[in-house]
Amino acid sequence: MVTGPSEGNVHDARRPSKSPFRMAVRLKVMTFNLRRRKESDGVNTWTHRRDAAVETIGREAPDLLGTQEGLEDQVEFLAENFPGYGMLGEARHGGRRDEFNAIFYRKDRFRLLDSGNFWLSDTPDVAGSRSWGNLVPRMATWARFIDKDTQQPFAHVNTHLDHLVPSARMRGAGLIAQRMPRDVPLLVTGDFNAIQQGGTYRYLTGAVGLLDSRWASRTPVSTKWNATYHRFTGRGLYRIDYILGRGIREFANYRVVRERHGGKLPSDHFPVVSEATLVAPGSVRVPVGAPTPLKVVA
Repeated sequence: MVTGPSEGNVHDARRPSKSPFRMAVRLKVMTFNLRRRKESDGVNTWTHRRDAAVETIGREAPDLLGTQEGLEDQVEFLAENFPGYGMLGEARHGGRRDEFNAIFYRKDRFRLLDSGNFWLSDTPDVAGSRSWGNLVPRMATWARFIDKDTQQPFAHVNTHLDHLVPSARMRGAGLIAQRMPRDVPLLVTGDFNAIQQGGTYRYLTGAVGLLDSRWASRTPVSTKWNATYHRFTGRGLYRIDYILGRGIREFANYRVVRERHGGKLPSDHFPVVSEATLVAPGSVRVPVGAPTPLKVVA
């Protein structure tokens, strides 16, 4: 006698339920300092290279993209060219004034739970604030998402640390560490203006416990061509742009994107891409002694 499926039947013929975290979530991440629009850049000003920036992003097709330095017209140009992405963030003076640390995410793949911004200062909830000797405001944009297929939650923080004052850079990193969520996998992208030998990088990858997608990559990474800042020369000078993470099962396919499009470099920084596989939220481990959050991103 043939019977229909029943509860508990190992061979249940019904469509499997989408149990949370049954499948590992892998996503492609990009960090990209756009270089703000400056007429003094001459042949390298934004209007001459914006199509190259769009081509670069389109070819890489990241699931998550953290940009730095883009002014309103620059991030809006990207949003217009990539309608399948949502854009998050406000400018460093508040509202739409000056540079953004914008987050772009695939709307077809991720559901946005919450997002916001904070400023790297003694008054982080005051737009445009600065405290530690930096000449311009520095900030971070954050978001929490759920992967629609698996219901896996995760978070993304995108930032641009100070380029002139080392103590401001370190204190900014410390504030970001205090506000990082500890309960879900986390990706951190940005232009840190910090080389690997410096204290800020060592703090984030040491005491804070973030993995560097280059050194943690499961797949081989060339020992050459990993510098990301090049001043429109096409020859890398310093590695200061990073994709870091916590609660990451593995990174793979790390790459510094060096290609020109139409003979143009898209920025004075090379973008960086990597694939990240997330662990289940209950498996996120925070190092003993890591900074305690003052305010968990939620």
